[in-house]
Amino acid sequence: MPRPTFFNLPDEKRQKILQAAIDEFAERDYESASVSQIVIQAGIPKGSLYQYFVDKSDLHHYLLELALQKKAEMMASAQPPDARATLFERLRWLFEAMGQYEIVHPKLAKIGYRAIYGQSPLPESVITQAKEATAQYFSALIEQGKKSGEVRADIDARTAAFLFTAVLTQLGQYLITETAKETRGEPAHTVLQSPEARQIFDQLIAMLQYGMALENSSQLKEG
Repeated sequence: MPRPTFFNLPDEKRQKILQAAIDEFAERDYESASVSQIVIQAGIPKGSLYQYFVDKSDLHHYLLELALQKKAEMMASAQPPDARATLFERLRWLFEAMGQYEIVHPKLAKIGYRAIYGQSPLPESVITQAKEATAQYFSALIEQGKKSGEVRADIDARTAAFLFTAVLTQLGQYLITETAKETRGEPAHTVLQSPEARQIFDQLIAMLQYGMALENSSQLKEG
């Protein structure tokens, strides 16, 4: 955690330090990230940073906590589906909520993914626990889908969980890239409301729900 001196800083200076750190850790993995570059961008002496954080790892850990906080806020603000929602309606809601988080906070999202799926100072047990929690969450959704008759009995829940996780790790950047021309100059959070983004979500859910086999092609929305 940051030292008390960090929270005593004027808000503008505190935010400038945080943004410099976010930029650096989003651009590079933990080992390559440079404290020297962070202080240059923040406009502070290198020694000052250690008045606010114990070391590089302490700063990185705080950014991960900030990422979790922003993600939780985004999920809390999203209107969840009601109890009667189907599995795929729940997935649609989850993808949209996570997509919005990655669009509004792309660099924090990248730092979080780097910590879990790339090089990271986090203990291996913490990384394993985080991955397993995600896998268990999605696996439970699939098993519920089997019980309700929405998902085929032969679908392996762990493999499906891997697929969902893979989609989520790239979803925000894909949405930004695919809608860049149509949403240029618009606030980041409005990207999700564009017709292009809606079509992407329609296609994703349709592919997950019906597959891509020719006999199911009539189910896929053309937009």
